[in-house]
Amino acid sequence: MNRISREKRRIILQSLVEGASIRSTARIANVAINTVIRLLIHAGDVCDEYSDHMLRNLQCERLELDEVWCFCYAKNANVPFAKAAPEIAGDVWTWVAIDPDTKLVPCWMVGERDGHVAWEFLQEIKARMAFGHRLQITTDGWKSYKSAIPAAFKDSADHAVLNKKIIRGYDSDSYPDHRYSQRQRYFITKEAVRGNPDMDKAVTSHIEREFLNLRMGI
Repeated sequence: MNRISREKRRIILQSLVEGASIRSTARIANVAINTVIRLLIHAGDVCDEYSDHMLRNLQCERLELDEVWCFCYAKNANVPFAKAAPEIAGDVWTWVAIDPDTKLVPCWMVGERDGHVAWEFLQEIKARMAFGHRLQITTDGWKSYKSAIPAAFKDSADHAVLNKKIIRGYDSDSYPDHRYSQRQRYFITKEAVRGNPDMDKAVTSHIEREFLNLRMGI
């Protein structure tokens, strides 16, 4: 593509990072929308290469793992009825690990929500941790984690599971503070699945907040 000036590239990337849309960024920088998209893809490739090279030998004390759902072109249920759906159409899951102490994201992966991707994801996390460093991992109750974590870390990681159960239809007279809110309650249970995790620090609120930012941003 035609090379735009360094200053204009800086303006485009800064606008995107600050949350501006692609169309508004194109108007601000006075460039075509496709130029913004190509620059965004190129910047993403550079960031991916940089993080893959630099985020090594990490000594994270804790990690929170979770997956966020999205779809490409159409949801799985709608793919058979979609016109000219590409081969990759359907549900897509983004697996993310975050350090709750530093907010560092040492690893992420896009794929299906199955045991194979979970295994690859945990192997990548293991490759980024310092040799011999012990880690505490907190996840939700997704079954793939229970086999993927010991396969990757053997005995060098503690694993805690945090489950959230929603109970709907409680009596508003018993809960006057929730008289006009949705009739549901949340129950959280924690389970030490492997090793000796610190259950007081077994939370997934940081990764869930990051997913909220992601959903609101897109």
